[in-house]
Amino acid sequence: MAGPGPSPPEVLTIDMAATLSAEFPEEYPHAAAATDRVLAAIQGADLSRLARHSPALLGYDWTGYLRCSAARIVRAHRAVAAHAPAGGRVLDFGSYFGNFALALRAGGFRVDAVDSYAAYGGSLSGCVSLMRDAGIAVHDFGDDSATLDG
Repeated sequence: MAGPGPSPPEVLTIDMAATLSAEFPEEYPHAAAATDRVLAAIQGADLSRLARHSPALLGYDWTGYLRCSAARIVRAHRAVAAHAPAGGRVLDFGSYFGNFALALRAGGFRVDAVDSYAAYGGSLSGCVSLMRDAGIAVHDFGDDSATLDG
């Protein structure tokens, strides 16, 4: 009778970047770049306003959230690319930081992003500027004149 197997490691090292870039070689560079750009845009920003309607977000680890979101971005990007024509138009509804919108724009899609940016009191103004500079049409839910025509 064989004895017990080897002891499990005390620390499990996960290299998310290596795993995602191996499984999503076309999508991951866009997700990683979007994440880095958003993190730079929110550096020093007061994100406490985001907790106004969701108190649990006060003091939230946005860096960790955004880095982990790369795993969702690559999957969404692949799904969009599989079902939308190259250069097609995509709506990022509830775009928040704009990381999905930025990745899809970098992947060649025309992107509209919409969220309640005015209600965030300027907390995400750096992200809005980043999206606009990337050629993303940014809309606000609170702006009655906003349309998604064209």
